[in-house]
Amino acid sequence: MAAKKTRPKQSSKKASTVEPPTKPYSCKNPPPEGPMGLDQTTNLLKTDPAFAFFMGGLLCRVNSGDPNAPACLAAFFEPTDGELAKLCIPAGQYSKYQKCTEQSILISPIAYGEAGKKGFRPKKR
Repeated sequence: MAAKKTRPKQSSKKASTVEPPTKPYSCKNPPPEGPMGLDQTTNLLKTDPAFAFFMGGLLCRVNSGDPNAPACLAAFFEPTDGELAKLCIPAGQYSKYQKCTEQSILISPIAYGEAGKKGFRPKKR
């Protein structure tokens, strides 16, 4: 008689129930050296789950129309002309991508993805 195959039980925890990391990233505590460029921001998103969680939530607020979120994002992130050139964005459009409404598009996928790897998901508004 063949042995019955059993599957391991999957966790019933949803990603939204996982507690976020506790490192103190907040709009009231921006980087003292000023906004980071695209390279520095993406590296930090990949290496610091607390930062990824914070930015994921902030980007959701930006995309949802929170009037305070753009200023907060601008305090943390500002892509440089050189970084935009590496992405083949025409020089005439740099200012568009250095404004909050468009710059969030540059880092939203990685912020959401990196936060999600650890089970952290920003709350939907």
